[in-house]
Amino acid sequence: MKKLVILFGLLFIAKVFYAQETEDPFEQFRQQSQAGFDQFREETNKQWEAYEKANQEAFEHFKKGIEQKWGAGNFIESTQTSWVEYSEDGESRTSVDFEQEEARIEILMTPEEADNADLVKQKIAEAVKELALNKGKTKDFETEYEKPEPLLDEPVLKDQLQNEAGETVTDENLAEYAEQIVEQQPIEKEIVKPKPPEPQPEPQPEPEPQKEKVIVSVKIPLATNSIQTRALRFYEQVISYSTRFMIDPALVFAVIHTESSFNPKAKSHVPAFGLMQIVPKYAGRDAYNYVYKEDKLLNENYLYEAQNNIELGSAYLHMLIARSFRKVDDPLSRIYCAIAAYNTGAGNVSRAFIGTTKLYQAIPEINKMSAEQVYNHMKKNLPYEETQHYIERVSSRMKVYADWLSD
Repeated sequence: MKKLVILFGLLFIAKVFYAQETEDPFEQFRQQSQAGFDQFREETNKQWEAYEKANQEAFEHFKKGIEQKWGAGNFIESTQTSWVEYSEDGESRTSVDFEQEEARIEILMTPEEADNADLVKQKIAEAVKELALNKGKTKDFETEYEKPEPLLDEPVLKDQLQNEAGETVTDENLAEYAEQIVEQQPIEKEIVKPKPPEPQPEPQPEPEPQKEKVIVSVKIPLATNSIQTRALRFYEQVISYSTRFMIDPALVFAVIHTESSFNPKAKSHVPAFGLMQIVPKYAGRDAYNYVYKEDKLLNENYLYEAQNNIELGSAYLHMLIARSFRKVDDPLSRIYCAIAAYNTGAGNVSRAFIGTTKLYQAIPEINKMSAEQVYNHMKKNLPYEETQHYIERVSSRMKVYADWLSD
């Protein structure tokens, strides 16, 4: 009996050893590859966290410096539809609201300077000329990972300013245009008290009392056709990438219009960046991996580059239409679902139909409806009101851009 037990034990050991020796080589390779990918992905995430931390710290430092000049609560930054830029010394800033089609110039002056009418006009005229020629920059500060880069190769407001005769502002008539703004647009003044420096950990000399300053500002209307002018600026990229990824260029134009009003420095609280509002961790990462077969988290400078942004945004729309919703029968229904998913994610589209994020279960429900029913259902049942409005805006603008492209 004892010998029998020993024999079975030896057989078991031999079986285990043989199994280890003869394990499927492909399975071994798969496990090793997955382990390597997981390690790479973890390292990439750590590098991104360090990038984000450095970026946030530099931003907070920049913001404090501005508030020490402009006053607490008087800091503004770029949004999805507005471009904000500070001068190098932080003493002036421009903001352009592309949705309202209006620019605003603001200059910090001492009360004595602000009372000097000639000086005020001179400063504003100089700022108007600088605004008209400004190509923008991707960031207002730098970190160890990233420095500011030019936002565009040509002025941000190129062909979007008009003089009183309705002529486009050019280098030749810019000086005359600046004088017109000074003479015709109301000049506003606001008294502000700069924010005092924060207490230091070690004893420091008593800071000088903060003196009041005056913000002198003027508003400038953009040309009536400026939205179309901005759309034309990116026409070649949109046509190129919509063709490459087999999607309707009118859809790409409509998404850019809705996401950013063609603001090249668009930034949301998410944060998402650029014309098509790419989120680095999600759509940006997925689209870049799809296009370049590489897992990579993209920095702000990359996403503010218009060509990069439109490429990845178009690729992501293609992924939604051709992958996520490929089993939706009606082509127009697929587009409606992709539009909603671009804003809120495919899971939330699924939730609108079946209450859960299991998209494969939602597809049969979607296929029971006509395209018009799908559209109306999502407008009513998408989890967020923002997305309900989003699908309406993009869809209606698609028709406008389709007509525009056919002219």
